[in-house]
Amino acid sequence: KALDKEGQKFSKVYLAGHPDGHAGLAHSPEATAKLLESKVEMLLRDGHDVGVCAQFCFDPLKMIGWLHATRSSVDELMKKSELTDRNVTYHMSVPGPTPRAKLKRIAEICV
Repeated sequence: KALDKEGQKFSKVYLAGHPDGHAGLAHSPEATAKLLESKVEMLLRDGHDVGVCAQFCFDPLKMIGWLHATRSSVDELMKKSELTDRNVTYHMSVPGPTPRAKLKRIAEICV
């Protein structure tokens, strides 16, 4: 309920997904997944649906693997915590029209 203000209720909250791992967590897939799961659980317990939006990833197989692993772990969390009355959706994004050199610079910063 921390996100709800008087007169405003957030029915769905979006979280960032990080298929390459979060830079602030040394790109550790395990630490990144654990943090995401804890945020998802907190929001579900608070009565919100959750959307996980992954930024673009330059390796489609990594993105697919991340999506399968994340769905599986969140589904297990929801069953274990009896939070199956809420919804978690997943959204993959791709970069918009951006010069290739800029995408390369972004990729070098992110990885």
